[in-house]
Amino acid sequence: MFLPTARTKKHFRYALALACIAAAAWWFAPRDEHAGAGVRVQPPRMLADFQLLDGDNQAFTRTQLQGHWSLLFFGYTHCPDICPITMSELAKSSTLLLRSEDAAARAVQVVFISVDPARDPPELLKNFARYFSERFTAATGSVEQLTTLTDSIGARHRRLTEQGADYRVEHSSDVWLIDPQARLVAKFPAPQHAPELARSVINAVHTSAGTS
Repeated sequence: MFLPTARTKKHFRYALALACIAAAAWWFAPRDEHAGAGVRVQPPRMLADFQLLDGDNQAFTRTQLQGHWSLLFFGYTHCPDICPITMSELAKSSTLLLRSEDAAARAVQVVFISVDPARDPPELLKNFARYFSERFTAATGSVEQLTTLTDSIGARHRRLTEQGADYRVEHSSDVWLIDPQARLVAKFPAPQHAPELARSVINAVHTSAGTS
C-alpha cells in the first residue's frame, strides 16, 4: 500500500488550506447567475481512443467512461491554486449528486487526470484524489497519451520553462462532462460552484433520459 511521505502529507494539508480559503472567498463573493451553468457541446463529441493508467496501475481507457456519466478535470498535484479549489468543489458536487433521486446522477464518476506525469505517479495520484473524496478516480499517462485525450476534448496543457523540480504546468481549468457513450456533452468553465455544477449535471442526465 502506498504511504504518503511527510512532504506529501504537508502538500496535501496545504492543498486543503487553499481550498478552505477559496471556499470562504466564494461564500462572500458576488454571484454570477450564469456561473456553473456550463457550455453545451452540440452535437456531443465522441472521445478518441486513449490509454492511461489509473491509481492502481490498471488501464484507464475510453471503456472506463462508458456506461455512466463522468466529470473530468485535468490538473496536477503540485498545482498551487486552481486544482485544490476545483477538487474541493467537485467533492461537494459529488456529495450533492449522491442525494439525487436519479440513480444515474448518483453514479456520476469524478476523474482527476494529471498532466504532469513526471511528478505524479499513479500511487501519488490515488492518494491526492482520495484526499478530496474516496469516490474519486485518478489517472495519468505519457505526455503523448495525455495529448490524445486532451486534443479530443479541447483541453490544453503545457509545461512552462522553469528549470528544476518546481516547474509549473499550464492547463485548462474547465470541468468536462462525459455521457455514458463516452461523448463530450458539456464543459464548465472556472470558477465552478458545487450547487450549480451538481444541478447542471442532474439537468443533463434528465435531458438525456428524455431524448433517449
